[in-house]
Amino acid sequence: MSATLDSLVPTLDGLLASIKSNTLADDTWHSVETCAKQIADGLRTRNGPVDNHSQLGKSSLPGTLSGLLKEATRNGNGDTKYSKPTSPASAVASYELLRVGANLCMDHDDNRQRLLDAGYTDSVLSLLKAYSMDVSKVSETGTAAANATLNDLKLVKTAVGALLNASMGYEPVRGSLVSAGAPSTIVTLSSRLYSPGSWASATSDDAVEQWTWRSGLSAWSWRALETLKGSNDDDDDNHEEAERPSKQHLTLDSGAVSSLIHSLRGFIPPYPTSITNAITSKTDRQAFAVADIEFLEETSMLLESLTLDSVDVRRAIAAGSISSPTPTAQNPFPPPLLLTTLLNFVETGAPPEYWSACTDSPTEKKRWLKSFGICKAAVIKAIVAIPGEDKNLDVLWDAQVGSYPGGPFVERMVGWIKNTKVEESGEADEGRDDLIICATLSLGNLARRPSHCIALLAAPVSLTPHFLPLLNPKTNIKLKHGCIGLLKHLAQPPPNKAILGDAGVVEALLDSRIWAREGDIGEPVQFGAVGVVKHLSYEYLPNALRLVRPNPSLEGDSALDLILDLVRRSDSIGLQSEGTRVLVNVVKCLFSSTSASGKPNGIVAPLASDSAPDLKIRTTGLVNDDKQERQQAIDRLATADSVEPLTDMIGRSGRYPILLNESVVALTLLSSVTAGRTCVLQALLAPLPYGLSESGAILASSAPSEGQAQITSAETSEDKTTMASPQSTPQTSSPMDMLVVILRNINGAFPPELGVNVCTLLASLTPPTKEATTQDKEFAKVKITSKGALESVAAGLSGRSFANGPPKVMQAVAKRTLEVWSTSEGK
Repeated sequence: MSATLDSLVPTLDGLLASIKSNTLADDTWHSVETCAKQIADGLRTRNGPVDNHSQLGKSSLPGTLSGLLKEATRNGNGDTKYSKPTSPASAVASYELLRVGANLCMDHDDNRQRLLDAGYTDSVLSLLKAYSMDVSKVSETGTAAANATLNDLKLVKTAVGALLNASMGYEPVRGSLVSAGAPSTIVTLSSRLYSPGSWASATSDDAVEQWTWRSGLSAWSWRALETLKGSNDDDDDNHEEAERPSKQHLTLDSGAVSSLIHSLRGFIPPYPTSITNAITSKTDRQAFAVADIEFLEETSMLLESLTLDSVDVRRAIAAGSISSPTPTAQNPFPPPLLLTTLLNFVETGAPPEYWSACTDSPTEKKRWLKSFGICKAAVIKAIVAIPGEDKNLDVLWDAQVGSYPGGPFVERMVGWIKNTKVEESGEADEGRDDLIICATLSLGNLARRPSHCIALLAAPVSLTPHFLPLLNPKTNIKLKHGCIGLLKHLAQPPPNKAILGDAGVVEALLDSRIWAREGDIGEPVQFGAVGVVKHLSYEYLPNALRLVRPNPSLEGDSALDLILDLVRRSDSIGLQSEGTRVLVNVVKCLFSSTSASGKPNGIVAPLASDSAPDLKIRTTGLVNDDKQERQQAIDRLATADSVEPLTDMIGRSGRYPILLNESVVALTLLSSVTAGRTCVLQALLAPLPYGLSESGAILASSAPSEGQAQITSAETSEDKTTMASPQSTPQTSSPMDMLVVILRNINGAFPPELGVNVCTLLASLTPPTKEATTQDKEFAKVKITSKGALESVAAGLSGRSFANGPPKVMQAVAKRTLEVWSTSEGK
């Protein structure tokens, strides 16, 4: 056999030379076909006594294969780029030449490299691109697959197989093909030549053979795409682990993306009422139905990946999605918009009825139905990602189109929310949770401008009443996630705070039990719900009061009580900080004078210490209409349960001046209340479960405490806490030590405004002379801890971030604080 195969190589070499002098010689191409077929058949196995693959790879065969493929596609102008075989004889010969290359490099890296060096893989890809450009010209007005002869299908499938074998586990070929655009070419061909469901309407006599080749092409195409991504799972023991390519995200051109989405129309009604008589075997029907399902699975997962990873894909799908394309003389039947096709698939797509005639197995039918649902979920993720692209905001939200705010896309999403009824059981009508989930998440991504958020709550959209059923305690957690994600954006513009608050959103979130222990399984939803009320209570007193108001059905607990309880038991520092910021917003609102709109005009200190009257922050007095309820709310918050989360946030937030400042301001306000001052003093001096460095970094230890372990395990990037390597066993620190770190500011990390507020807090802790000696002892510890740093600031010696010492305002407030302390000592 070896001698026979060796002798065939010079024969092919001679045929190549002959063809170069007469490319139209069909007899020569028939000889090429015969010779190549013998070589391809001989290379199908590798278990013989002679290593034919290595011997032929070292011969002239790789170059001859590349040369013959180029000659087979040389057109009348002598051009071989992106041309199909020029005659039936050269097409059949090309099929055999592709088989030779595919078999030659099977599990053989040396031959893969030789074929790459000879230009064989480039020639194969050029051939496929020629077919790709040809099928792309097919009208997109229907769902029928592109016309192709049986020989064309064989050639294209084998070409894809050749690239699959050449690139499998071999980075040089894989990288070359990806750079040359092979993924886009393969996707376009596969999507056009295998249009799901078209087999059910096939009428040709060779329908079974045709669709067997088409489905085979589809299967090989998906394998090739997976290979072109690269994978550490390749079964290739000849590569060291470090040399194996890592999984990569594919990029496709707009034409390939269009073809991919176009194929989904095979799963959108109307469907054929029955299967053509050209395919009668139930085995064949089942095989084609399975191929449809596999095609849908691969397509939907690829669409999800593409939209999540590629800005260009997100923009391509959104482009032109505002209104339907206008028919022209050149294109009287323009294709449906890409985004519209995705929306149609989610809304109306369903397993075709004729699938029931493809199998008698209930288990198989159930599996197909389940797979269809999974695919819809993937397409929904793709849809949601599209408005998440910043550059798509003005494309998908166009106030100039029609009378509906935002245009057709917004109108359709709003319609999904309004028209899908949620039962008292918490389930969406007809099981269409997916529509509400897709709509709320999509609008959440689109509602990133105040004008968008305001429009969604104003007439004619008026979404507010439709949110409350979605917050039902029995509602699916995914429905809640979408609803709360949208509410988190809508709650930010000032005009929306009253609309949502008056509609009962705060009470609905409380009744949903999302912040109770049973809601801990959905931490992202808890985090989002905390974010909603954080925005609702920012500078809006009515909502702040709603959060503090006791709920009789919860044994007198308020929404804020549940949030603070969640903060105490959560391991997530992100959630701890977000919950504490709700408390900060509430405290600021309660100590604010308020206009008729509910927006604070300024911070007040209603019961500020007489020892520091000039350190109040804009004292303007309480309004009369809500004075009693506000005072009751303040009394509820002047407790250790409210103060401790604030001092905890001070201890762990050395990297975040904003969080430090929010805590300091809230503590200053609470310390203006007699009971609050006591709690603040105690909490500031309470030991932390970790030590603090001079810069405020948390000191790691060889055996961290439970609290410290929670901090180091945080996953949220916003809340990663600086950890300093211990030089020795860290001493116990307290939140008070962090205040001293801020005053010293050795790394210049803290703005002077924060230092001013720390000085104000220290002054507000001064107890009046009439108070008990217990506070005096605690206050004495505060002075001992911070007096040296305060004196340095007052003297202009602290704060290395300032070229000329601390700013004058910071010095002045530090001096005034020391004076207040001195006055207190003399009383």
